[in-house]
Amino acid sequence: MDLKLIGRVLVGVTSEGELFALDPRTREVLWRIDVGAAGGKLAVIDDRVFGVDGTRLWTVPVGRRQPTLTVLADGLNQSWFGAPEVVTDGVRTLFTTRGTNLIRVDLS
Repeated sequence: MDLKLIGRVLVGVTSEGELFALDPRTREVLWRIDVGAAGGKLAVIDDRVFGVDGTRLWTVPVGRRQPTLTVLADGLNQSWFGAPEVVTDGVRTLFTTRGTNLIRVDLS
């Protein structure tokens, strides 16, 4: 589970893999989208949120309207030490793992 504030939209992911957005001022749920079997930590670059579901690295543009999920990498697969996570430099690069290998994704 994780929560991120992106502009005026609060975005979170549940342990069941549902990504949601809400307006914290009105408490209105803006949208929900299934992002996979396992929710985890989220990474943010500009107005996009990134996450992993155990096998895929995905991204969703954050706004007030229902987004479309885009898969950036597949076949990550969980390792003996746990599920892959995603981290970012906050500018244009994401990092995750595939097995015991470090994966770098350059978004430029």
